[in-house]
Amino acid sequence: MKIDDVIDESLELIYGSVEEKKTGVNKLLSLVKSHPTALEHLIQNHRLMSALTRLYGEDDVHAELSFAIAKIFLVLASIEDFQDMISSYRVGALTIGLLELEIKRACHRGNSSASSSLDMAVPP
Repeated sequence: MKIDDVIDESLELIYGSVEEKKTGVNKLLSLVKSHPTALEHLIQNHRLMSALTRLYGEDDVHAELSFAIAKIFLVLASIEDFQDMISSYRVGALTIGLLELEIKRACHRGNSSASSSLDMAVPP
């Protein structure tokens, strides 16, 4: 399958259900890992980069999906020629926001489990 065909198919999947989004992003991740020449195709596809950026910035996106997208951005950002383009999509700011959200979730889960264990320890 041609690189552009994989990109087009992945882009269609990104607009589907959560499972389709995961499949689409994982296809792109596999493409990036197996075909380094595909990186230029990805970074130059404005529609794809916009879709990945939008999906990456959504608050309700699953962690697994966010991390797969982050891996794609990491590979792209590791090439100096692509860093300005990655920066123009605000990937750094989105990544910081995602990290802050995950920290809050972890703290909330920690507080919830701590308070529920305290509730169990206190007799009625």
